[in-house]
Amino acid sequence: MTGLKINKRKDSFQLPPIVENYFDFCVWLLQKISKFSKDQRYLLGSRIENLSLTILESLIEGALHKKGLKKMTLLEDVKMKLEQLRYLLRLAMAIRAINKRSHHYGSRRLQEVGTMVGGWIKSMRQRNLSYEL
Repeated sequence: MTGLKINKRKDSFQLPPIVENYFDFCVWLLQKISKFSKDQRYLLGSRIENLSLTILESLIEGALHKKGLKKMTLLEDVKMKLEQLRYLLRLAMAIRAINKRSHHYGSRRLQEVGTMVGGWIKSMRQRNLSYEL
């Protein structure tokens, strides 16, 4: 990664690993965006920043919500936004704002997060079915 150390408080509420994983991705991504050329930083860079931070906020909100429709809606929305972010990263590579290596790294990280979100949704659905039986 980048060598940047983030202090994680031991006494605070422990968020799920998906939130920490995505947080680390955001640190990497924001550092990449800061190196975009000026014209791309203010157009594509700001869209990528806003979307990635919205996803982070939704993951935190989903982690703090109890079971229910609101949590499921948040997670489904995160899945859609991850796909949008994946395409924005692809666009960034196409216009050479990031190189292929960075694109592949970012895509892999987004795939990991997407898989984790999918598993979270699946486990919630299974729990909901078991409550109905």
